[in-house]
Amino acid sequence: MGVLRILKRLIDRLFFETLRRLFIRGAVQEKRLLLVRTDGIGDLVYFERYVRAFAQGFPDHKVYLLCREECKGLAELFPPFRQVRFFQYINYRWNYLYRIIVLNRIRSLRPTTAVYCSYHRQHIGDEMTLLSGAKETIAFQGNDEIIHPATRRTNDRLYSTVIETSDHVSEDVKYRALLKRIGVDRIPSPSNFRVSLQLKDTSSRAPSVGPYFIIGVGGSSPLRRWPAERFSILGAIVAENTGWQPVLTGSENEGKLLGTVAERMKVRPRIIDGESLPAIVQLIASAKLFIGNESGLLHIAACLGTPALGILGGGHFTRYFPYGSVRIVSHKLPCFECNWKCPFPEPYCLTNISVDDVVAELKRRRLLRVVKS
Repeated sequence: MGVLRILKRLIDRLFFETLRRLFIRGAVQEKRLLLVRTDGIGDLVYFERYVRAFAQGFPDHKVYLLCREECKGLAELFPPFRQVRFFQYINYRWNYLYRIIVLNRIRSLRPTTAVYCSYHRQHIGDEMTLLSGAKETIAFQGNDEIIHPATRRTNDRLYSTVIETSDHVSEDVKYRALLKRIGVDRIPSPSNFRVSLQLKDTSSRAPSVGPYFIIGVGGSSPLRRWPAERFSILGAIVAENTGWQPVLTGSENEGKLLGTVAERMKVRPRIIDGESLPAIVQLIASAKLFIGNESGLLHIAACLGTPALGILGGGHFTRYFPYGSVRIVSHKLPCFECNWKCPFPEPYCLTNISVDDVVAELKRRRLLRVVKS
């Protein structure tokens, strides 16, 4: 595995340096700002409230976004972007012909400034930004969690501007440092966490009669997921105390996990998986309550103002605070901020959170104030 990793890094470097020398910067007719993101749905939701601030720093620029294909349905609900371009993450990492196609699409935008907005940088994000043809390129210094240190240092020298911030501080602090560097004075307050999603009518399979609450059992990694059987117990308790219908939702590849939780739940839930992102957004917007792991769905609930409780481990604990309408239950350990490099056989920061702990937090936050008649 180590040899393959080294070989892949060498091929990536050769590919990048070859194209860097072959690509010629074309003439620019108008000023355009390209924002590059290589991370997931939750990161994009959190980032949206800063987009207008970026536009303030580049007042005469048209703003374009580049992000993963799975974010497509969500990004198109955000009003600030002039145009959104997408790429297939796995395909881009391994298919070099596809890389050339995507890079040509990026260069066709003719950006004058390109900003790599993901703090956890990857070489593919550096590649997209640095080969975009933009005269000015900006990125966070980041860390070495998902990029080789030598690759990051080499790429740093190619950027016009590299923003240095502490690793274990919130994304808000990081974005403020970036915005301040580009001359933005008015930066949105983190206490007003409301994203301007343009909701549309969608044909989702949401419950059509009666109030409901949502349980989001998934997450980008098993390390970030509270045990499934506890969601089953918790869902039954919430349903019995409120009279609300439980709804389990997640992505297409989480169908088995949703089924496991549903089978063990005393109250029969509704399962909604594989829906489009706009439909899921509409579903969360109309819910009485959202309970879930650290995931994109939790961030969507927060930005919509839906009452929500997040069950969080400590890997990236401080990064996304504040969560707006979301209240947090966690089990504090000395190893918090481990970047999910868990030193234990299991993530005790999650597995030590009991159902009683979550129920107590729901009651303390008055999220179970409706009693079944």
